[in-house]
Amino acid sequence: MATATKLSVIPCGAMTTDLTWLLLKPGRSITDRNHRDAPAPWVDCPTHCVLVETPGGRLLWDTSCPRD
Repeated sequence: MATATKLSVIPCGAMTTDLTWLLLKPGRSITDRNHRDAPAPWVDCPTHCVLVETPGGRLLWDTSCPRD
């Protein structure tokens, strides 16, 4: 009899990030032209990893943060 695959989302805290970096990419703007020189908003972004348990073994999936 096969055992079902189980997924567990594991909270890993939060990182503080530039909202533009999180939604678009560094150097892009999400403000209108009248506010283009204003600093980008910073927010707390939750981070997590996923534990996948299968009959064949376990896999911990942690995508981390991109190097740029």
